[in-house]
Amino acid sequence: MSTATRRARWFGRACAATLAVTLPLLGGASARADQALLTIDVPSAGNVDVTQPLLSNQVRTLRANVLLPDGYDPDVAYPVLYLLHGISDDYRAWADHTRGDVRRTLEGLPAIVVMPEGGRGFYLNWLARQGRDWERYYFDELIPAIERRFRILPGRQHHTIAGASMGGYGALRLASQLPGYFGTAISMSGFLEVGEADASPITDFMLGGPFTLLLGPRGGGYARGHELRELRENLRDTRVLITVGNGAMDPAARDPLFSALFLGNSERFLERHAVTIRRSLALAGVPVSFRRQSGLHSWWYWRRDLRNAVRTWGVFGDPEASPDRWTYRTVAEQGRAWDLGFRFAATPRSPVVLRREGSVLEGQGVGTVEITTVDGCRFTAELPFSRPVTCPAD
Repeated sequence: MSTATRRARWFGRACAATLAVTLPLLGGASARADQALLTIDVPSAGNVDVTQPLLSNQVRTLRANVLLPDGYDPDVAYPVLYLLHGISDDYRAWADHTRGDVRRTLEGLPAIVVMPEGGRGFYLNWLARQGRDWERYYFDELIPAIERRFRILPGRQHHTIAGASMGGYGALRLASQLPGYFGTAISMSGFLEVGEADASPITDFMLGGPFTLLLGPRGGGYARGHELRELRENLRDTRVLITVGNGAMDPAARDPLFSALFLGNSERFLERHAVTIRRSLALAGVPVSFRRQSGLHSWWYWRRDLRNAVRTWGVFGDPEASPDRWTYRTVAEQGRAWDLGFRFAATPRSPVVLRREGSVLEGQGVGTVEITTVDGCRFTAELPFSRPVTCPAD
């Protein structure tokens, strides 16, 4: 058995062990009374459900917790922060006082915080769909539902997505697929290389089935279309923060020794992947910040990292944007590349590249795509192609 496989199996056992661990509470004063925590239903009209929860007490209804800021005024527009949970949790995790404790962790943040359901779907559209079109659910139903119900400031500088563990991967990947909306993405202890061979025992354990149900054969075209290294150019104009622990305990966390042993090895496994992804993003010109520090794979450290991001890095910012010059890779059947909507006749089985230079759009790959401009113009093209995206004169 290879060293990588042994590490992966160790990590899988560690994740299972964490389900029974009671994590230490975060001390401090209680949150201000005028913070409001709402639970809202965000059902899917399409192909998403939660029918095989990992924990017996997980709910089977698509919901989201929403934290409103102190002094919330429904007539005022606010920034929005999406917080994604890990694979052993659900939409309640970030609000739970024993886990994310978001009221205290983000106390005083003048933003609307959305904590949605993600099941065990890794926040992507599975190749074997079967109720797992999570990316489509987020882009087509969840985000529009939040924008309808609450006043959200326009502009990608006011839209951030963050997550821990599985949610850390989800944050970076969803940001890569909707760069015109999310200006900032934060990964905390993210499972950033789900397609790597040494991760196979982990993903199979977590998913309750073979990896091929998720992304098809490892190294295949559909799997490559979900690798962050493949999508790095999509993030070139996005602020990215990656935090990860080194497997060592912080004395302030007071971790139980038996859990620290498992959770330390888990975090060291992810640390190596975080270093690789950080290097890959930096080489592509992505404005990525990287923080490696003492830490295990547990909530105490994610609360710390999120608080520190707010205080010293800023979860909202003014990212550079080049809407008339970009490169975008995807295997999504439909979506939005900056200001252009796209819809393929069939789900791409290998990454498709759309590249814009001023008024000219190029498409590389295989398939037929319909492009929609912000002006409502539409055209259909067979890849590869190169043509203007401006509306024809009346």
